[in-house]
Amino acid sequence: MKLQSADFDVTEQEEADLHENLVEGEFGHNVRLEQERVRYHLLEEALSDLHDPQ
Repeated sequence: MKLQSADFDVTEQEEADLHENLVEGEFGHNVRLEQERVRYHLLEEALSDLHDPQ
């Protein structure tokens, strides 16, 4: 079953890409981003690695 996504405004392309990956199940089934539990420096590193793998 494909998850449905509501249209929303994003400020950055990276945000749109992350949302699409979450909706499409790229990181696993029913994975969600819980902001209150995210260590932002780890998120920034992970997103940076997606664009510039070492």
